[in-house]
Amino acid sequence: MVAMKLFRILRDLNDEEFNDFKWILKKKKVGDIEPIQESQIYNADRRRVVDLMVQRYESALAEEVTVLILKEMERPDLVTKLMGAQGPGPAQAPGGPAQAQGGPAQAPGGPAPDGVPADKKLFSIRSNFVDKVSDPNLNQILDRLLQQGILNDEEMQVAKGKVRVEKARDMIDMVRRKGPVASSALIAALLDVDPVLSELLNLS
Repeated sequence: MVAMKLFRILRDLNDEEFNDFKWILKKKKVGDIEPIQESQIYNADRRRVVDLMVQRYESALAEEVTVLILKEMERPDLVTKLMGAQGPGPAQAPGGPAQAQGGPAQAPGGPAPDGVPADKKLFSIRSNFVDKVSDPNLNQILDRLLQQGILNDEEMQVAKGKVRVEKARDMIDMVRRKGPVASSALIAALLDVDPVLSELLNLS
């Protein structure tokens, strides 16, 4: 359960660190989602903060926000602990070393800054993308890919008729099979629609 995982992480913070966490959280705007109000956070204990985060964000997005805040607090140990139950981190390509973070977004049709072609990049983040992307953001990305001609009407309808996990899996696989140019378009759409997830997947 996401709430319990987040609670265990916050429990590992001392009181000063927990106050720092709340201070960052009250300023953390995610896409169109406004930050949690300071009046709600100010006297909140760890359980209440977790409840507020799960209520404000989808469960997967609450995890993403927690990871970003922990990175800002320079607590990579807790990032590792939180992500540990989900298998290899998003920067880990199957059979390969971790990819470098940071750098500019890749050019359409070209390799990522680390030299990995866009379709290979999508494959390396596939499981984490499927696990974490939200349904509203998926629909926005699908609409953009349709407008750009990456997906046709039939592919769009097939994808949109499925539940979130199947939709995410089908979309990334359909686009990945179309090659680097199509894959670059998906990555660009994800960077724009969901910068939080993009950072978590080391795309930004």
